[in-house]
Amino acid sequence: MLRQRHHPADPAFMSLTDLVPEAFRLADRLVRQAQERAARCGLQVQCCKGCGVCCRYLVRISLPEALFLAERIQQTTHPRREDLLARFARVREVLQQEWLYEDLRGGLTSAQVDITYPHRLYLFSRSYLELGLPCPFLEDDACSIYAYRPTTCRQYVVTSPSSRCVNPFMENVNRVSRDLDVPDLLSEVTADLLGEPATLLVLSLAPEWAARNEHLGHLRWPRRELLGRLREKARGFL
Repeated sequence: MLRQRHHPADPAFMSLTDLVPEAFRLADRLVRQAQERAARCGLQVQCCKGCGVCCRYLVRISLPEALFLAERIQQTTHPRREDLLARFARVREVLQQEWLYEDLRGGLTSAQVDITYPHRLYLFSRSYLELGLPCPFLEDDACSIYAYRPTTCRQYVVTSPSSRCVNPFMENVNRVSRDLDVPDLLSEVTADLLGEPATLLVLSLAPEWAARNEHLGHLRWPRRELLGRLREKARGFL
């Protein structure tokens, strides 16, 4: 575990949320490379604005991204912020009614979804999709935070017809191959920093997790060491 220090105004130090823009750039670069490979094979990306099918999936994001999105919500003007929070609250209510909330509220660690429990994530994902819950950030079937969308969303790109995405558990969805899952990379870096199991959170429950763990957003580590860890884990994929 890398020892954290508190230097809020020192540019030589950075927080978990400061890692997120770096992760966005990494994810976008990996996706561009993957799309170029797909194009050379004659495959075309079918994702387009106004689809929004995958915005009803159980989307898992890293802890830094949860803190990052919580900050974006708090920076939103009052009427819109209250509307967003109300949408998140509605998702939570449905998950509570369907007995999924307690299983998902704290996120899922690698141990919970690895080969030891091969059906756990599948069952959660399928149950979540059957509820038809749109992402709270979805407006008119378009992402209202597109520039800040999580790395999971950035890396979900398909070349099969979008109609197949409606039920990915029954249809053959052809995703553009990924060299590296950036959410997993971020969760591993965070686990090293905090000395805790690598965890991914459910996007629709992320703001309330961030509120319970606000103190994590105030921690600072040496910038060089944090960026070094991120880039070291990505080495060989760029």
